[in-house]
Order: sequence, then C-alpha cells, then structure tokens
Amino acid sequence: MRASRSLLVGVLLLVVIFSPTIAESGAYKPTAELMEVPVIEVIDGDTIRVKLGWLEEEVRYIGVDTPEYSEYYGPEATEHNRELLDQGRVWVERGVEERDSYGRLLGYVYVDPEGNSMVNKELLSQGYAILMTIPPNYKYRQEFKELAKEAWQQKRGLWSACRVEQILSPDEVENDVEQYLGKIVQVQYEVARIGTYTGMVFLNAREDYKGHFVAVIYSDDLAADFPQSGLDISALKGEMIRVEGKLELYEAAEYEQPQIVVETPWQIELVDG
Repeated sequence: MRASRSLLVGVLLLVVIFSPTIAESGAYKPTAELMEVPVIEVIDGDTIRVKLGWLEEEVRYIGVDTPEYSEYYGPEATEHNRELLDQGRVWVERGVEERDSYGRLLGYVYVDPEGNSMVNKELLSQGYAILMTIPPNYKYRQEFKELAKEAWQQKRGLWSACRVEQILSPDEVENDVEQYLGKIVQVQYEVARIGTYTGMVFLNAREDYKGHFVAVIYSDDLAADFPQSGLDISALKGEMIRVEGKLELYEAAEYEQPQIVVETPWQIELVDG
C-alpha cells in the first residue's frame, strides 16, 4: 500500500561487496537497465520475494498500491499478480530511490527481458491497484496516471468491486470508519480549512481538524498536476467538493484520522450549490 537502519546498511554493504559473485551466480543478469531474478514467492498484489544470488530480497512495485491481502479485493489482486508471474522469472528495473523505509527493493517489474510487459502497468490498467507515486521515483508517472484514470473511468477491478456508490458525508465516514476502510468512497463536504505541513496540503472537513476526515495532496502532485487541470487548490476553502479514492486511517500520536490521498485532479470534483 508507505527495518532497521543498521540492517538496511548491512544488506547494502553485502550487495556492494559481493556483487561480482552475485553476477557470476547466474541469478543477477543485468540487461541494459534490467536485472533478471527468479521469483520465490508472491507476497501480495504489489510485493514479491526474489532470489538475488544467495540473498532473498523483497521487491515492492513502484507507483502502485494494491489492497493488503486482508482488505477488500486483496486476494484478487494477489492472485492476478501471481498469474502475471507464472513463468517464475522477472526482470527488474530499479528506481532512483532503490529501497523503501522497510528496506525492500523498489522496482518496475517486467515479465520479459526486453522490458515490453510491465507488471506495474498491468495492475493499474486492470484496476487491481491504485496510483501511488512517491518522489523521486517518477519515471513512468505520466503513463501510470493515464492508466489509472482509464481504469477509474471504466470502473475496472477495485474501482467497481470496492466502490461504495453512496455519496458520504464526513460524519458518516467518521461514525462508521470500519465499514468503509479500504474501500473506494466518495466524500462530499465543504472545505473548512486548507492546511500545509512538510510538503503536504490538507483539505480539512473541520476547522478543528484532528480526528476528522481530510483529503491529502502531496505538494509534488500539486505542483505538477493541478495547475494544468484548472483546479485552484488554494481557492477551495468554503467550496463544496466531492473527493473519491481509497479510505485510509492515518494514525497520529494523539488521534486517528480517516483520509483519502489525492494523487490526481480527477479525484476532486467541485459541486455546484
């Protein structure tokens, strides 16, 4: 869906020190920007375990977020990922940032050595994943956005199977979070407050925002996409909007807050009246 620092450093040192042996072992075969690795296990819809020489590594797909196995549509996403990888080998293109905060390798994963068939794109296109772009891994971001929008428009996969058709108010979401958590919801409300903090913009449903519903936009997305769409985020205070996306629960030290992370302008609609 965002291990210890010393452990991560140790793993990186092992890879650097023993990289010639890994290459000779046949498990690590760079072809241009791709490395060929056998798949040991499909963990869920966007994570696999591979063999890198004598090491086992988890690879987290860049730019996509599938439901956890325990969430709505999680088993379906996991099974589709497994079907895509049925040949047992993949070719991985590393991201600019090579590992996430859990120490997992980050990659664009292909099922062919030429790099023509990317699993990340397939998951987005068929609606098994939603868009999740984290800087600096932006290489295929524009293509990913278009695929995600098409899946949303066509209501493929989770955009249909996990979608709550009823338009919800913030009160309805807050009063029954467990019912809607992990589902695709539409929340309509008047923006009471626009907040900013460490590279994020918050469209709050309440002036006293703690514990209340919020739509979250990362500033990189704001700078890149929203001016082109004609949607002026800075002018939304007091406006009625409808936000669509996966409902998540942000857990702060003092409170929990239901939220939707907005990746693209089409997730926000201005509502007349």
